[in-house]
This record gives sequence, C-alpha cells and structure tokens, in this order.
Amino acid sequence: MKKKVIIIYPDHWFSYSPTLTNIFELLSERFEVQVVAVELLLNGKPACVRYEDPRVIYARFPSIPKLGWRFLNKTEALFNRYIGKSSRRISFFRLIQTIVLYLKCRKLEADEVIGVDAVGFLVAQRIFKKAHLVSLEISTDDWFYQQLVKKASHIQSILIQSEERLRLLKL
Repeated sequence: MKKKVIIIYPDHWFSYSPTLTNIFELLSERFEVQVVAVELLLNGKPACVRYEDPRVIYARFPSIPKLGWRFLNKTEALFNRYIGKSSRRISFFRLIQTIVLYLKCRKLEADEVIGVDAVGFLVAQRIFKKAHLVSLEISTDDWFYQQLVKKASHIQSILIQSEERLRLLKL
C-alpha cells in the first residue's frame, strides 16, 4: 500500500505553478498524493483555471464583492498602521486563507504532509504536528513568516530554490 502524502497549497493559482504541479506529478508516481489548494471566487467565478484532477481538492475562499475587498484592504492598512508593528505586518487575506485551509484539512489523514510557504506549513504543522516545507515565496516582514521561524523545529525537510533564499529564511 502506498504512503499517503498531502500537499497544502495556500494560494488559488496551483494550476499556474510549474514547481508544484511537477512535484505533484512526480510524487504521484510513488505515493498516493492529494493537494489541498485555495479557490478564490471573484464575483462568484473562480479567479484562476482549476487544475482538473480529482486528487486536487479546493478550499473555497468566501466570495467577496469588489466593495468588500476595498473595505478589507482599508481595514488591514489601518490595523497595520496603528495596531500592528511594522515588523509584524498581518494580511487579512492570508488570515482568511489560513482559516479556510485549516477547515478543509483538519479531518484529512496522511503519512507525510508538505506545506507550501508559511501559510501552508503552519496549517500542516497545526493539524499534523510535523511537516515538510516547500518555500516559493519569502516575505520576512509578514506575521506568518515569523510564526514559521518559531515553528522551525517542526520542519522535517526544506525544498527551496537556492542557498541565498535559505539564508533569507533564517531557520
């Protein structure tokens, strides 16, 4: 019986990420792989083309009208300006992504889990305790990145694009 691997991808453009789609396809040759990705709806329609494979499941991000996005952005800006510290910028969008992914993944079972970037890893770590990290984007002033650094002991392995980016992670 093949080991089950879950990849938690925190963004809505999985089908446009050659790194992740290639990892998914290569791992599928040896493991039972499932991807959980975010699906963002804009005016009730998916913002990106779906990766059409039954092993890719989508955590639906709430559909927010254009006016709602403006309000969310203004509120986030005020929050970060007056309440958040500049070294701990928090993105409300990322916060909602984290909640949506957590709710979708919390009942899943796996032998190995891969979290993509800070949000994917933090969701994986919260549910499965230990996870592998694929780092595509680094935003060192982000609250989620700072939580990732705090949870570094829970990282089983890191797949990253270069030594320079690894040094930037400061793990």
